[in-house]
Parts: sequence; C-alpha cells; structure tokens
Amino acid sequence: MISAENNSTETLLVFETQWTRNIKFVLFVALAPAALICSCALVYFLIADQNLRQTLHYHALLGLLIASLVTNLIELPRIIHYLRIGIVTPQTDLNCDI
Repeated sequence: MISAENNSTETLLVFETQWTRNIKFVLFVALAPAALICSCALVYFLIADQNLRQTLHYHALLGLLIASLVTNLIELPRIIHYLRIGIVTPQTDLNCDI
C-alpha cells in the first residue's frame, strides 16, 4: 500500500515457516483423500438416483459438486507438492494462472 504523505510502501510480513508448512502438509495429506472420496460418492449418488436426477434443484447442487471435485483433483496435488518442497514448480505464468 502506498502512502500519499511520504510516498513509502508498507512491507508484507509472511509468517510461514517450515514448521507451519509441515503442519499444513500433514493436514492436507490426512484429509484430502477423505474429501475426494466423499465428493465422488455424493456425485455418484446424485447421478445414480433417478428421482434426484429428475428434480431440478439437485442439478445446481450436482454442478457445484462436480466443479468442486474437479478443482480438488487439480489443486490439491499442487498444494501438497508446494508444501512438501517449499517452492512452486514449474515456475511459469501458466502454472500461476491455473
């Protein structure tokens, strides 16, 4: 943030250490598989049940679940990889956009 009075910038303090990254890594590795299994099961049951498929308000829920599942399938491995090694690889603009 730039101050109008003295034209200086404030520094952003990053409070992530190797210890906090390790804690996040353990939590992600422990909870991510269960979250993915639950998401897959919910999508399956919404698709498999004919009564739920024909009810219109479940279509929005199914769309949100599928979008969340795809996001988790793409993003979770990348987060876990970053927490394990501490840097983003590969360091490209496309990788950051994803």
